[in-house]
Amino acid sequence: LTPSCQTMSVDPSHFLATSNGGKPPLLKLHNISARPELNGQLGQAVSFAAGRYVVAVLTAEIAATMAGGNNAVEPSYLKLKPESLVEATNFEQLKFGAAVAFHHAQLYIDSAACQERGSYIMSLLPQPLQAKLTPQKAILGAVIVVLLNIMLVFKLLSGWIGFTKIFVFLSLIALVSTITSPDWIEGVKAGKPLRLIAKSAAINSPTRFKQILIELTGYRNISDRMALGLMFAMLLWSGKILITPSARPARLQPPTPNGSMQPRVPRIPQYDLENIYKMGWDDAKAGNDFGTSLPEEILKADPVED
Repeated sequence: LTPSCQTMSVDPSHFLATSNGGKPPLLKLHNISARPELNGQLGQAVSFAAGRYVVAVLTAEIAATMAGGNNAVEPSYLKLKPESLVEATNFEQLKFGAAVAFHHAQLYIDSAACQERGSYIMSLLPQPLQAKLTPQKAILGAVIVVLLNIMLVFKLLSGWIGFTKIFVFLSLIALVSTITSPDWIEGVKAGKPLRLIAKSAAINSPTRFKQILIELTGYRNISDRMALGLMFAMLLWSGKILITPSARPARLQPPTPNGSMQPRVPRIPQYDLENIYKMGWDDAKAGNDFGTSLPEEILKADPVED
């Protein structure tokens, strides 16, 4: 058998971790007539044998518990044909990830470490307020205060620098953190020097960015060069936005009678000799003093000496 035929025989639908860079895709169960209640549930394939995949059926609660290192809870396992499985859509993956994050937060709130931190926050508050709080409420209050401060700082920076630049800058930080965090976490745990960790993160960045593109788009025919080019193009585009000076908005005058706002444009007086002569002529015919109709800008003008 050729290598491709061997791969097809052990993973015909490419659902296993070995066919997906070590990370199995999230699958959705469907077309199961014997047990229709399983249709729509999610899981991951762990092996393939005798024409069927062994699938770990996952819920958000089980996934969050396993992510927290608790091995007491295990998923149920089923043997399913390849035609009973399909990769979950991007929206289904996002929805499942959000549910896992929510349950993971609930588990953390109920943990002993969270209780200890909540008790410490309560100890910093006045005694009458401590009687009305629990450690969970103290943690929640602290999170709300931090979020409000972040929103305030974001608003101030947006007015000073510009919303677009702040958004691009934060998005760039989030992208770089997502791409390089596995190398930093692994390197710190192994006690590697920072220089080697940074070098490893830089080398692995194109491959990790390629994996992110595959997960977001579902398109798997992305080469390493294509991913590297897209990453550099995104960095250049972000840098151009960050270094381009922000345009200052035009100052507005008070609302006009119809309620519209007009930019404040300085009025530049423009006179020609014919209009000035006519103003003087009309004053003379009406018996007015010299210069009665002439604009103040002309009357106050300094004489030019020869």
